[in-house]
Amino acid sequence: MELVLADDFTGAAEIAGIAARTGFETILTLQPFSPIAERRAIRVIDTNTRALPDAEAAARLAEICSRFPSPRPAALYKKIDSVLRGPVASEVEAVLDALDLRAAVVVPANPTRGRTIRKGRYYIDGVPLDETAFGRDPHHPATTSLVRERVGPSERLRLPDASSETDLVAIAAQLAPDELPVGGADFYRACRGIEDRPAGPESFSGKNRRLWLGGSQANREARDRHFASHGVRTIDLAPADDPDTVSKRAAASLAGGHSVALELPRAPHPSPAELETLLSRTAVMTIERVKPDVLLAEGGATARAVSEQAGWLEFSIAGELAPGVVALRPTSDRAAPLFVVKPGSYPWPDACFAP
Repeated sequence: MELVLADDFTGAAEIAGIAARTGFETILTLQPFSPIAERRAIRVIDTNTRALPDAEAAARLAEICSRFPSPRPAALYKKIDSVLRGPVASEVEAVLDALDLRAAVVVPANPTRGRTIRKGRYYIDGVPLDETAFGRDPHHPATTSLVRERVGPSERLRLPDASSETDLVAIAAQLAPDELPVGGADFYRACRGIEDRPAGPESFSGKNRRLWLGGSQANREARDRHFASHGVRTIDLAPADDPDTVSKRAAASLAGGHSVALELPRAPHPSPAELETLLSRTAVMTIERVKPDVLLAEGGATARAVSEQAGWLEFSIAGELAPGVVALRPTSDRAAPLFVVKPGSYPWPDACFAP
């Protein structure tokens, strides 16, 4: 059995999409110890820890690891955010302690997406991390490009440079049995020997009723242009909106054969969690009124919120539209729409807009 621990939903989906390329039965789960998940050859668990304080994240990882069967899984990987957002060191240290592992090799670089580490500094397309949009992230601002400062002073976390896929393969080949591999999607592929070639999704042909759930406001202008050019009708939510009322508007557009995007307010809000609840409740009410053919969610928090609201806790993998853009099917609801998710920093591929 192979097990992956991911700190958020879209990161888990990205790894699950890659793992499914192997041909082994793969499941993404929000409940680590379900009987269904335990029967799968590859389990990818969304621990939902990226936004937690260090101590809470460590405690959750320790609890999950304490319930692993003995001996520990034959293959184990810790998926983290590729730009090191969240309590990375605390989570990794907790896994090392719980499973009696000596050290971790942490490689967040994703060279296939222009994300590299040279002389201990993180670059995106050659630009230092703190000088990119991630330097202005509202929740995890990158105030430095130095990887060690970003991760923290842990002697058990080794942080090698990686500028190419060749580097990643070499690092993976040198892993010791008592070292935990930690990183992004590219390092996972290197550790498992999986090709950089998405398996491909099922066809979108005839799936015209698509409900989009907007994500990061940092990408909002580009997303608005993309939606406008493809005839997607946008509905902007306001904090005081009634989900039932808004869902009726969205359902009416879907019933007419149109694609609809539900978007969060542009203005900052003191409680982002309240907005995610508003968005997820509105989305689920819309689905109950008029089931879309496809539900597309941007960002891990949004994807997780709507999954919990709908009661979707485990997913099989339908395919990949592009690296990191993964089509899922809830295992508990055969009537559910195809569920497509992606990280907030990845673009929607043209395949999502294909007629």
